[in-house]
Amino acid sequence: MPFATRQRLLATPVPHAIQETAATAAPPRPLMLLMDWLVAHALLPASWDRPGFRSGLSTWMLYVRSHWLRMPPLLLAAPPGYRFCLLAQFALKAAASY
Repeated sequence: MPFATRQRLLATPVPHAIQETAATAAPPRPLMLLMDWLVAHALLPASWDRPGFRSGLSTWMLYVRSHWLRMPPLLLAAPPGYRFCLLAQFALKAAASY
């Protein structure tokens, strides 16, 4: 959870040294603001009975992001590429043995 959201929602202090260290690996500012907005709207919808469009959208976007982080498209594309490389290597060895 981003530091700004954690501090605002949970009132948890984050030491200044940790904030400085984490700032070196932080995403760009617009992305950080977007994540703060998404987490805040997903965790605290306007109405608990009927979540609105904003909370539904933010929940869906966080869901998509979680899958993107676990399985990026290039990783999904790796097995066919890997199989192609193996087949090409096998074909080259077979051609060299003739």
